[in-house]
Amino acid sequence: MAKPEHMTSLRGAQMVEKTHPVIRLRGQLDALQAAVLLAKLRAQEKNREEAVAALGEIDALIAQIFNAEYKEEPLPPFVLMGMDAAQLRAASHNPEAFYGIPHVQPCAEMGRLCLELNALRAQARAAELCAVEAFGATERPDILKALNRLSSAIYLLTLREMPPGQWRRRC
Repeated sequence: MAKPEHMTSLRGAQMVEKTHPVIRLRGQLDALQAAVLLAKLRAQEKNREEAVAALGEIDALIAQIFNAEYKEEPLPPFVLMGMDAAQLRAASHNPEAFYGIPHVQPCAEMGRLCLELNALRAQARAAELCAVEAFGATERPDILKALNRLSSAIYLLTLREMPPGQWRRRC
């Protein structure tokens, strides 16, 4: 029997409708990874090597999330920008203590790379919401935590990439 166009493989021969929450999550992860690669290209064009490296780590974590979800395996502990999950959370909740920069609101004066990173952060949050819809609060806490920390890492990267003194200005 031919596969109906409104269905897709969840795992192996297990078919589900394309509106299945896990399929939605995979689509969001695809979109997130595409946005990461575009931001990485922008960082390369601007010779922002630290951002290029951080975005490479973020891309690798997204690939690990894909793999862990599909294979139904635990996601291994991860480090982004030299920080584990607990450090990412702490730094994103209190950037002034870690970077000497208060929380900032996005504005056009931040520049294209920072705005692209901010959009990337929004996509990470959208993927996190899809993960909550797919798994609830208890089925895949490893993936939920990784996606939450991913948005934290992107926020911290945005702060790092802001033009000097920009965070002091009101947008």
